[in-house]
Amino acid sequence: MGNIAYRVNGRQYNIQGNTYSVPQPTYIEVVDYLIGASPISLLVFDGSSAMTSYTTSNSELPHASIFDIEPYTTNEEFLIATRVGGFAIFNGTSAMTSYSVGNDDVRAIVPYDGNYLIGTTDGLGVFDGSSITTTYTTANSELPHNSIQDLCLYGNNECLIATPLGLTIFNGTSAMTTYNDFNTNMPHDNIKTISKYGDDYLIGFNGYNHTGGIAIFDGTSALTLFNSGNSTLPSNESLNEIDQYIDGKYFIGTVVDGIGIFDGTSAMTFYNTSNSELPSNDIRSFEPYGSDGEFLVGTGNGGLVIFNGTTGMTIFDNTNSDIPKGKSVVVIETIQKRTRYIRQDAGTWSLGNSYVIDDYIVNDYFI
Repeated sequence: MGNIAYRVNGRQYNIQGNTYSVPQPTYIEVVDYLIGASPISLLVFDGSSAMTSYTTSNSELPHASIFDIEPYTTNEEFLIATRVGGFAIFNGTSAMTSYSVGNDDVRAIVPYDGNYLIGTTDGLGVFDGSSITTTYTTANSELPHNSIQDLCLYGNNECLIATPLGLTIFNGTSAMTTYNDFNTNMPHDNIKTISKYGDDYLIGFNGYNHTGGIAIFDGTSALTLFNSGNSTLPSNESLNEIDQYIDGKYFIGTVVDGIGIFDGTSAMTFYNTSNSELPSNDIRSFEPYGSDGEFLVGTGNGGLVIFNGTTGMTIFDNTNSDIPKGKSVVVIETIQKRTRYIRQDAGTWSLGNSYVIDDYIVNDYFI
């Protein structure tokens, strides 16, 4: 059953349960979502507790641990990065095509110059849609470390690479420029996550020796640093994810401190298990959800959270949904799927009393 919503004067309202009231004749919108949990499966999320699961047992998914999902082509296909199974092309069915690269431990995928960059713990691969054409490692390039922790498009046909030995700029050749704690004011070299930040970039550090925090990188050696000593960041432990929020603000996904809201200043707001309904302080991913400023938040071992900017949150976990117990929601990705407009007259209805009006595009989600 899809998640039902209706629009009145352009505003969308979600409907829970098997019945709903329509205040006036209006169009009804049926919205689905797609999500993925690790290490167990890729899940289809429709806003309800029942989810369709793609596993290594019922599909050609090469491995159950999923680290990244990247939109691929215009045919509603996606590249799925797995822990030791390489990466696969998913088209909404159990049939998937898998590819091997490096040691097959794939951590990040981004589109690049008509191809895709595949970041593994054994180098950087270039995928042209049919095969891996080149793999860059420390042996044949200026890559400082073979372990790729994140990728982010940068400047004119370049890509930022997060490694345990610095932030590297890739330009399509084996010659690379790396920023580290020797040639910048970085607290250390271990970069975990990167996000576009206006004309600059936000980088998050692994919590090596309890140092790190967040830095604004503008392409020079002088970074603007935020840590527990000069900001309200609760600690300098590792960061999992940085992503755009709303109104120029950014999400900070931490390993132990919950959800942070960063606005470019030292004053940050944090939501954690102590001051909100957040089920886990280990935050793995963020993705816009619906049209009312809400976000899907993936947690480590706490399930899937709908966050609306307040301490009150809607949680899907093993107690009320098909998300398996003890599994992390590592990555969430919006997909687009064709569905339908339906119309009903005013009144209270059970699901199913409708008819198709027209096709349109709606958002689904990978988790």
